[in-house]
Amino acid sequence: MINKIVTVGTALLAVASAVPTAASFTGFPWYFFEQVARFDDLTGVPGGPITPIGVYEDIFWEGMSLVNTLGLQATQGLTPNSPNNYATYSEYDSVTVEQGTPAAMMTKYKDSIIDHFDLHSFYYGCVVASQETAVALPTTCTVTITGYYDEESEIALQQNFIFVVGSQTTTQMIKANVDDRFIGLKRVEFDVTNSGRTAALIDTVRYTVYSDAIIPA
Repeated sequence: MINKIVTVGTALLAVASAVPTAASFTGFPWYFFEQVARFDDLTGVPGGPITPIGVYEDIFWEGMSLVNTLGLQATQGLTPNSPNNYATYSEYDSVTVEQGTPAAMMTKYKDSIIDHFDLHSFYYGCVVASQETAVALPTTCTVTITGYYDEESEIALQQNFIFVVGSQTTTQMIKANVDDRFIGLKRVEFDVTNSGRTAALIDTVRYTVYSDAIIPA
């Protein structure tokens, strides 16, 4: 296996082609692994936002549920970036209500070996909220993400992403490129405007997780 050594400032990152490798991060050697959460290998109820995502790809998806569209968005709704599944959260979502708001990505969960993560990008959109289905008419919204360096108190950064819909009944998700300063985080919260009437949907979330132990692929 051939490793590439990349110099970033004064840090040396050892990047391997297939397995997690040791990296220099804030003066301490970490193992790191780049993840992409597409949710497509999970099983959910078609159209229904009732299945908790829980721990997936080294992150706990607090307050988020899985939606399996199964092509239901052909007549109305939001097309997943990577069919057929996406994650959703809203005040109508039973998982969001049960696990609490706001919805979040977090490293704290039972048997977690992840210390922190960097969030890079995700695809998003919004639909009219419903208790029965998340495959509904798309609607304009603002999704806000808030990153925390520790569990809840020290805010790293906040960023807004606007999703605009005209008169169409179906539309595509759009990509959110996250600010480069969303690094070294324990938790990222997701909010949406008009959360009582709007369900936010996310897909293809790219992030890097860090641990002081080898991260299983």
